[in-house]
Amino acid sequence: MDELQKSPRDRLDLGSALQQAARHETGRMLSWVLATAIVAAVFALAARDLLKVMVVVICGVALLLWSIRLRWGIVAAARDFRQAATRPNRAFVVLLHDVNPKAFRPVLGIWAVRPIPGQQLPMPDRVYRCDDELDDLKSLAGAVVVHEAWVDTGPHSWSKPRWVAADRGIGVVHRRAFLGRLYLWMLIRRDRPDAPRALTIDPPAPRMLDGPAAAEHLLVRDVAERVVVLALVAALAWLVI
Repeated sequence: MDELQKSPRDRLDLGSALQQAARHETGRMLSWVLATAIVAAVFALAARDLLKVMVVVICGVALLLWSIRLRWGIVAAARDFRQAATRPNRAFVVLLHDVNPKAFRPVLGIWAVRPIPGQQLPMPDRVYRCDDELDDLKSLAGAVVVHEAWVDTGPHSWSKPRWVAADRGIGVVHRRAFLGRLYLWMLIRRDRPDAPRALTIDPPAPRMLDGPAAAEHLLVRDVAERVVVLALVAALAWLVI
C-alpha cells in the first residue's frame, strides 16, 4: 500500500487503506468476469467446441472465486477495524514469503518481545497465513526484516487478529497456520536480522479520510492482463483437448 509508505503526516489511516484495497479487489473481480466473457466468446467462435470453451470458463470462474476470497478477507478486516472495542497491541512481526510452491499466502509471525538484533529469532508466539496481495511488509528467508507494528486484538486472548499495521505497510490475516510456529522458525532459523524497523505511526483508529485521494483502479489494464492469462489457457486447451 503506497499510502502507508508516506510520512506519518501524509499517510492515510488504516480504515481508508483497507477500503481502497477492497475497491481495488472489486475491480479485479470485475476484470475476471469481463476477461472470461471476452476470451470465452472469441474461443467459442474460433473453436466451436463446447468442451474447450468450458475449460476457459471454469478457469475464469475459479480465479474469480479466488479474488472474491481476497476481497472478503479485506472487507472483514475493515469491518472489524471500524467495530473494534479493544486497542491494538504493539508487537514485532515478520511477513515471510513461503518458498513452498503449494502455499500461495505469506506467513506472518508475531513476537510480543523485541527480538535481539544480530541474533537468531526465537520461535514466534503466533503464526498466521496472510493475504497474498498486501505484501509491503514481506521479506525473504535469508533477508528477513522485522517490523515493529500495531497488531489487532479481539475480545479473547485467543482471538485472531484481522490486521497488522507498520510504517512500511499493512497485512490482513487470513487464518492460523497449521504447525505455524515450528514451520516459520525452521524457515528463518539461519537468519540474524537487524534491529526491528521502528514504529512511528499512532495506534490506528477509525476516522475521517484526511489525505490525498486514492488512485482510480485501472480496469482496462487488469482486463487486458487477465485476457492474456485466459488466452494462454485457451491455447493449451486447443492443443491438449
